[in-house]
Amino acid sequence: MSGSFNRAHVTIGVPLDAAFCFYYRSNLEALEHSAKLEYFSPLNEQLPPVDGLYIGGGFPEAHINKLSANTALLNDINVKAAEGMPIFAEGGGLAYLSRSLAVNDGAPHKLASVIPAEVRMTDDLQALGHSEFEIVQNCAIAGRGERLRGHEYHYSVAEPDRDARFAYKMIRGTGIHGCDGIVEYNALASYQHIHVYSVRHGFDGFVGAAQRYSRS
Repeated sequence: MSGSFNRAHVTIGVPLDAAFCFYYRSNLEALEHSAKLEYFSPLNEQLPPVDGLYIGGGFPEAHINKLSANTALLNDINVKAAEGMPIFAEGGGLAYLSRSLAVNDGAPHKLASVIPAEVRMTDDLQALGHSEFEIVQNCAIAGRGERLRGHEYHYSVAEPDRDARFAYKMIRGTGIHGCDGIVEYNALASYQHIHVYSVRHGFDGFVGAAQRYSRS
């Protein structure tokens, strides 16, 4: 499943702390075959030198004040995304890449502003269960026509711009109005938590994009 990459030359940043703590272990292990993983905390650290970002799920809403206060990191991620650095975000990672996250007090807290969407927390569960979806636009992890499987679990609603572009068409599951996987620059943000073994070539495409970015 691993492509011909020089692990020493590709570094993927992975947020790992109380705000971002949900990852399939097999996903991280698959990435480690082809790239060096650099773990850091968006709560109080800056972006390490990386060629790509994999932002998993968790509870950003519970730590929103610290996340939104780390403006240097948010601005850095925004700039790197605009430069073309590949970013793959799932669940809470989608909220983090959005323009803002509104929590229980209703106030929107500014975040990375990479994808054209706002997210708001809800009292009711919005989605729970296994999902299946078709790739309808080439994206950071898969090519058009592939069918992937995963799961979704969230108490939030994403409100994308009307002209937002989506990589996924939902076959089973909720997503965002029957779609999911918002694409902006070389970033992909989705409610779906994907298992690496459902992707035809694993994360080779993502690591390859990070390798190309490192050489640019």
